[in-house]
Amino acid sequence: MRDLLSRLASRDTEAGVALRVLDYFDSLDGSGAGPEAYLRGGAALTGSVTGMNLQDRGIDIRVDPAGRRLPSRSTGPEPSWPTARVSPETGSRVWVENPEPGTTDRLVLERLVQGISRWRDRMDSFAPSPAQAWSILLNDPVAADRQVQLIGSLRLDANRTYRVLATTEMSGADQLSATTDIGAVRVRAVIQPASTRLDSEFPGHRGGAGPAVAPTDIMESWSRARTVLRMAPFGKLLEWDRFKVIAPLFLHARPQDVMTDPTVQLITAEQIPWLEETVTALTRAKSVRGACVELGLHHSTVQKRVDRLQNTFDLDLSNSRHLFYLWLGCVAQRFAVFGTELDPWARSGAQSGS
Repeated sequence: MRDLLSRLASRDTEAGVALRVLDYFDSLDGSGAGPEAYLRGGAALTGSVTGMNLQDRGIDIRVDPAGRRLPSRSTGPEPSWPTARVSPETGSRVWVENPEPGTTDRLVLERLVQGISRWRDRMDSFAPSPAQAWSILLNDPVAADRQVQLIGSLRLDANRTYRVLATTEMSGADQLSATTDIGAVRVRAVIQPASTRLDSEFPGHRGGAGPAVAPTDIMESWSRARTVLRMAPFGKLLEWDRFKVIAPLFLHARPQDVMTDPTVQLITAEQIPWLEETVTALTRAKSVRGACVELGLHHSTVQKRVDRLQNTFDLDLSNSRHLFYLWLGCVAQRFAVFGTELDPWARSGAQSGS
């Protein structure tokens, strides 16, 4: 059949599209992909928003052709959109948001149903290793009951506490870890005993450490590790427990909403290379003279920096409240641009290093 399609593809555009769909979904089948990967493939192939609602798994996702998640539809798909049922017993279904569907849409729906059905069967029968279970928890949408099963597969000691370390460093000791993406940045999430010593200095990378939790709450530690990772300066590792006042403000914040803050926008636009180190030194030292010592710079150099910052942001940095406001703005800006085209780390490609 594939040879026949290949010959037809050279003469028939529709056959060529069909071959492309088959090849794409065959590769997903071979890689053991999850439902969101299938959905992203469907959206890319059809050029339309594609959605799925797996009611028995608590999964409701829509993605656009660029692979970005969109808000779910409380009313479900429109009657004019092509739709296919994944599970007639539960009402689970997939759809393509195209009111004028063609052959590609129908073929994609057929392969979506097949792929998601395989994933469901695999999840129901699969007894994963700890590393496989951790990767699924990080990358695949799973229902609450399945999440409990997967956490059990991590084989963590119920009498100990653990935390998650989220880092841009891909290499490390032989620990329980898996990778996932936050925007354009590849992140390694490591589960480690809470007694493991941490160092705030993290040369060449960024890191975030979640709080110590019981094994059953390991995803809570992951969500908090991910949050402080976004807040971390280059070369530093931040701990949730040391940011208990500030970090919760960002736990449920959406980066795009944080980006609307005028100070965050100004920090992004100005791109002052010494901004963060100067604000941090002033915050620690409480004075320009003390900041000079910490930075190893002449007083006149630091004073010029302070003057520029005060003029740019219309603040009085001798006022501790104004200084804290600018420091918080720097933290918020790092959080907002993490993994985007505005993130110097993501732009540099440094995140792919070990």
